[in-house]
Amino acid sequence: MQCLEVWGGNVATNTAFVMPGLDAWIYSKPFADPNIQTENHTEDAGGDIHYLSSCATGRISRLLVADVAGHGKSVAKVTSTLASLLRKHSNQVNMTRFVHGLNREFVAHSEAGIFATAVAATYWAPTNQMILCNAGHPKPLLYRSKTGAWEFIVGEALAQPVNAPHQPNNVPLGITDLVSYTATTVNMEPGDLMLLYTDSMIEARSPFGEFIGQQGLVNLMNTLDPNPTSLIPSLLAKLNEFRGGADDNDDVTAMLLRSTSFSQSRVSQTALAGMTMGRALVDKLLHPDKPFPRLEMSDGIKKLKDLGFARPELLTLRDITS
Repeated sequence: MQCLEVWGGNVATNTAFVMPGLDAWIYSKPFADPNIQTENHTEDAGGDIHYLSSCATGRISRLLVADVAGHGKSVAKVTSTLASLLRKHSNQVNMTRFVHGLNREFVAHSEAGIFATAVAATYWAPTNQMILCNAGHPKPLLYRSKTGAWEFIVGEALAQPVNAPHQPNNVPLGITDLVSYTATTVNMEPGDLMLLYTDSMIEARSPFGEFIGQQGLVNLMNTLDPNPTSLIPSLLAKLNEFRGGADDNDDVTAMLLRSTSFSQSRVSQTALAGMTMGRALVDKLLHPDKPFPRLEMSDGIKKLKDLGFARPELLTLRDITS
């Protein structure tokens, strides 16, 4: 499976994307340690990873949110290593094999005591199915547009194709390579939402020392307007209110996903664009002196939309909210 990275990293971001069958909003803010003086804390690399790629001519989207133990610059190097391994294994179709391969190499590359929790997802646009694999990460949340309520993910468990039984299941990455990972499938309908997030959200603490916890987060989500364009900012504001205005004291990342109707024509446009560029490359190899075709900016924006995704500055308000 061939995948094209759309967006990813471990630095501050607040952006949105449109892909075949799926819209995504990504927010990430590394922890700003007051004991470390930099010109701009928001540009520091942190311990949270967010990753989004488009595969199989746009029909499949692969997503991941991970959290390396620790925060800020102290784990930035480890985070970069994990991100590189993620890109290396992202073309693996089978979800459990993808996570198992990622874990095996992370164990080999990381020092003792270094680990990361992660939740990986593969979205199959033609069937509106989300396949999830959780490596010791906080449970994703699901919003059903028909019921108007948020809940923990409850899906049909898939078989375990990797490793033998009686091994520990779904433990964080980097602890041991003697582990099995399971996958869960969630059937989504247009308008359904899914939230992937890091543990800073469930570890928010009130001025009285009370943690909000996972159930508290679900309860809070059910008080918010489910409009995805404003949901993450509203959630962050409510968490800040719960903390009494105190700082996060940790990296924070949220990835909000919305299932949309899948357009086969968009996939056809993707395949056509790929074949066109492929022919141009072959022609260039056969005729080195022939100039390679260049796209004007307006054509480039159109190609990005044809491929099914775009940076927010390439989207109109209607593109994002419709």
